[in-house]
Amino acid sequence: FLSITNATVQDMSKNWNSPVYSIGALPVRTFTADTVLPQLIGYSLDMNSNILILTFDESVNVSSLYIGGFTLSSSRVLSAQNWTLKSGYGSLYSNSKSLNQPVVTVNLGYIDSNRIKTLYPLATSNSTTYLSVVFGSVLDMVGNPVVAISSLQVSAFW
Repeated sequence: FLSITNATVQDMSKNWNSPVYSIGALPVRTFTADTVLPQLIGYSLDMNSNILILTFDESVNVSSLYIGGFTLSSSRVLSAQNWTLKSGYGSLYSNSKSLNQPVVTVNLGYIDSNRIKTLYPLATSNSTTYLSVVFGSVLDMVGNPVVAISSLQVSAFW
C-alpha cells in the first residue's frame, strides 16, 4: 500500500499532488520480490586495529553473518597460508550507524588476530591478503544468501 503527503510530487504543469492518507492507501498493482543475491564487492583489513571491513553491493542482515564462512589467504594458490575466521573466539560484528548496511565492520577476535599474525606472509601487505567467502555466509534483508567468492584481493590494507 502507498500513502503520501501533499506536495510530494509535481505534474508537468507544476501542480502538486493531493495527499493519499493511510486510510485510503493504494494497493500495489505489481510486486516483484527481491531475488538478487548479494555480493561482496570489496574489503579492507587493518591488522593494527584488528578490523575487517566488508563492502557488499546491497544492505545485508548483520545478525545473519556467519564469521566461519570467511577465510583469509596469502595468495590464490593452494599452498598459501590460510586462516578461517572463528566464530565463538571473539570475532564480533558491529557498525556504529546501523546494523544493516552494505558496509559491515568485523572486529577480529584475539585468537583470530594473533593467529593471522603468526601465519607469515598472510595479511602483511595488499599482495598477501585475499578473502574467500562461503555461499550463504551472510544474508541480505529478505534472506537471499551471499554469492561465494574464491579469492578476492584486499581493497585497502593497513
